[in-house]
Amino acid sequence: MAEKLLVFDVGGTRLRGALFEGEEKKIGVNLRHDRFHSLQEWFSQSEFKEEEIDRVVIAAAGPSDGETIVMPNFDWVFNKVQLEKFFDCDVKLLNDLEAAVYLLPFLDMEGIPKGGVKGLIMPGTGLGEGIIVPFNDGWMPLSSEGGHCIFAPQNKRQKDLAEKIGFPLEVETFLSGGGLQLIHHSLTGEKITPEEVVQDGGEAVEIFVEMLLNEATNFALRTSPRGGLFLAGGIVSSLAPTIKEQAHLFYEHPRMGYLLKEFSLAILNDAEIVLQGAALFGMSQR
Repeated sequence: MAEKLLVFDVGGTRLRGALFEGEEKKIGVNLRHDRFHSLQEWFSQSEFKEEEIDRVVIAAAGPSDGETIVMPNFDWVFNKVQLEKFFDCDVKLLNDLEAAVYLLPFLDMEGIPKGGVKGLIMPGTGLGEGIIVPFNDGWMPLSSEGGHCIFAPQNKRQKDLAEKIGFPLEVETFLSGGGLQLIHHSLTGEKITPEEVVQDGGEAVEIFVEMLLNEATNFALRTSPRGGLFLAGGIVSSLAPTIKEQAHLFYEHPRMGYLLKEFSLAILNDAEIVLQGAALFGMSQR
């Protein structure tokens, strides 16, 4: 009988889950999780509770040491010992970007090299960043908390905006759904949703994309992603036309422009990249 693998992508706002029997996806969910106190509480009320699970992989938006994940943008905590007792099977805990980058070597995209370090930037409820590097005959995923690095404005417009909000600021203060709202509110005084800001398509979107590509430049110089640097997530997908129009900003650097031209910049429109990466990781552990 094929192994039943249960995988979760737990972000700051939404929970995605899927049950795989062998390599076939049998059940999938996508919902807001803010009315539940824990994953265990949600699971106990879900359709998954009737299934016999052989293995669980949880990819959550927070730093993971393999034993615990504390989410900085939501009040859930994951403890491996407690979860293994609850599910009565092996449980793996991954940072969400650690799971997502696991998928990158398996993508077949025109213009993207198969080998080399591959990087991923995902603005969502927060800002996720990670890389995957060639290791022996396989790959090693590496997560980071780069979204919490201190923000440094790159021009007068960004500086004026940052001063209006107040220093110190993290990069994800701006490069997130809440950041998109914050930029728009600081410019106009209006409080609207990130989706409405995108639809408005005004200066807030222009500044957000500029900041995103500035961060992509810095990330690329830190990691040398000769296997491609990918931008992903719902915000990126909705802003894809603007990002493509402004992509030249990624390559604009006073000294290292020639090096940046060696790195391919690509947009991923797959909303389930974390879930798929977690599933691939789980299947590789059999």
